[in-house]
Amino acid sequence: MAEFVQSQLSTARLEPRPRSSSIPCVPTSTHAASAFHAAFIAWTTPQIAGSAEFIYWIIAIRNERQEPTMHRGQSSSPRPMAEIIEHFERLLGQRKSETWVALGKRHWYLPKYLQAAGFTVTRGLNDLNQASGVVHREAEIAKKIQTRAAIQAGSALAAPMAIPARGHKPQHDLSPQQWQPECWDLADHAPSSITLAVDASTDPTGASAVALLSEHGDAVLYGGESFDTISMLEFAALIMALEYLATTSPASATIHTDSADAYRVAQALALEGRCETGYCGISEDSKHRFLQAWNSTESQVAFELVKGHSGEKLNEGADQLAWAGRAASKRPREQVEAALMSRIAEIRQAFTGGCR
Repeated sequence: MAEFVQSQLSTARLEPRPRSSSIPCVPTSTHAASAFHAAFIAWTTPQIAGSAEFIYWIIAIRNERQEPTMHRGQSSSPRPMAEIIEHFERLLGQRKSETWVALGKRHWYLPKYLQAAGFTVTRGLNDLNQASGVVHREAEIAKKIQTRAAIQAGSALAAPMAIPARGHKPQHDLSPQQWQPECWDLADHAPSSITLAVDASTDPTGASAVALLSEHGDAVLYGGESFDTISMLEFAALIMALEYLATTSPASATIHTDSADAYRVAQALALEGRCETGYCGISEDSKHRFLQAWNSTESQVAFELVKGHSGEKLNEGADQLAWAGRAASKRPREQVEAALMSRIAEIRQAFTGGCR
């Protein structure tokens, strides 16, 4: 069983955050009676495997005269939350009290931030929202245009992902075009002490990946389709880290994560062996898997919560690995596998010096 080491630095950073579950999924007659209906949808278009992705979005608005308008935006930032909020403010900032915004159920923490900015928000593009159907149609048209342009440009990973149909469920049997990227690239001899970072990446279509990067250049990556929440995926990355430690057997290890939810649950399980049902949105099955992995390693383990996208080197490297795996999982294997392996090597070299 792993020996737990309390990290004073990480617990000092914790701050409670509002629960996204406070945002309703089922609209009411009050929502439907709003003078302005707005709907939002976003998608990504990777330029090459693992490189910065452009995030595109459309905000559809139906005004009090029943007139629909489309408003488009894009960003090369992996977390364009501030830009999206600013776009909403420009369009509807003076009409917040009269506006109902419907968002897809898997748009990061955007619903929470829009709600905090004063908008009335529901999760899910419900048909009662008269802008929802319009935004779906416009996004499909935009993506077809981008796909044609990508094919003409000859970029293997430039074709935008498809928007799932309403009511889409996870596919348990992969189609011939889908694959699950995997990488388990370890040094021949594990050091006695190691620091590593884990991260996860997902998008509204379910394309997801979890990744690990150690200071000595070990890289672990799993990608594919998952409709778990980002907190569940970040927690899965911690489980993967414990499985990695059970394999490499260092005397001590420090695991960095930028997910407060995953960190809280890992701390509770490591200290108490249990935590309350539903704590931080982590499933009981995932907690059971964590404890199994925890009991399989003899390493002395410390978890540390780090701030994402703050320049912390290993965290940035793990983030880029996860993004690369997610992007590759949306493309045919024969087109992108070589590019993905090359990108993994680049990340290892850039963030660890390629130490073996």
